[in-house]
Amino acid sequence: MALTTLLLILAGLLTASLGQLLREQPGFAVDNVLLAGVDLPPQSYSQPDVRLHFYERVLAGVQSLPGVRAAGWVSLPPLGGQGSVTGITLPGESRGAETPIANYRPASPDYFSAMGIRLIEGRIFGPADLNRKVAVVSQSVAERFWPGKSAVSQICVTQWGPDVPAEVVGVVGDIHTVGLDEPPVMMVYVPHWFNTFSIPSFATFVLRTATDPTASADAVRQLVHTIDADVPITSLHPMTEIVSQSVDDRRFPMFLAISFAVFSLVLASLGIFGVVGYSVEQRRRELGIRMALGADLKRLTRMVLRQGLIPVVLGLVTGVVAAVFAGRLISSLLFGVSAHDPATFLIVVLVVAVVATVASYIPARRAMRVDPIVALRYE
Repeated sequence: MALTTLLLILAGLLTASLGQLLREQPGFAVDNVLLAGVDLPPQSYSQPDVRLHFYERVLAGVQSLPGVRAAGWVSLPPLGGQGSVTGITLPGESRGAETPIANYRPASPDYFSAMGIRLIEGRIFGPADLNRKVAVVSQSVAERFWPGKSAVSQICVTQWGPDVPAEVVGVVGDIHTVGLDEPPVMMVYVPHWFNTFSIPSFATFVLRTATDPTASADAVRQLVHTIDADVPITSLHPMTEIVSQSVDDRRFPMFLAISFAVFSLVLASLGIFGVVGYSVEQRRRELGIRMALGADLKRLTRMVLRQGLIPVVLGLVTGVVAAVFAGRLISSLLFGVSAHDPATFLIVVLVVAVVATVASYIPARRAMRVDPIVALRYE
């Protein structure tokens, strides 16, 4: 019972943690979003203008697909990890060990609406900004450099390549880049004309659809292969699947703990059932004498239950104490849940107590139904 209680509490903590993680606001749309990644062969797409031409052709094609509401491309999508990480400063500041670090993302203007990233202030760069050094920054960048002030029209010095002063034209919401359990990082979004790095050889197309996004997957694959059959599609998944995969490292230990906990609970219940049943059979003559002398059946049932549940209570107490210490060992796997979450402890104690009571009550109740005369003749 102590082991069962311990495993159930650990499984409950991991389950509650995963639930909290899945309820975390990612900062982007999850439903009805399809992501298609491509990697351009260097021998055919060594020039930036050739790569841009390919992206524009694909983008025009996917925008005309039935059911597609918005489409754009970005160098690295949400939950794709960090990339193009370098410094960002204000004019007049020099590079140093404490220079703030940001992730730079070349993106098309429609990427933000397709990905569902909220525009907080200003606007998104567009064709009217062609050849201007403009950027859209995330909310964390605005709060870091211009706290309490508007970030729009401010100048930041981007250090992605040579130092380039860029005008901030808009501020968008923070997104989870590494994982849902990792805090958002500072992001700087730039147009394709920003510098020589802003037309990457790999990109991800984002499609916001009206219905199930997987219905557009075949059409996107066919479109890319029609434009250039030599361009591989490195990934083609709905955003719901990507979010689900991002928590797989937490889901596996949760399922493992639940499996062991349930198996242990079943074994403990069978053990209680067998031990109490065997004890009742050994005391059948005693119980028959008590019933023949007029003992109340309810009192006899409570007596058998009490004797059967004493080890259960001791096991519960031991398991709870062990879980208090064991919770510290899995604290790194928990998100938004304390290792000593009282709700989880209470639910597990109630579940174990109810199961143990039922396992003890069934053989006790069965013994109480035996005719006292039959019980006295048992031996």
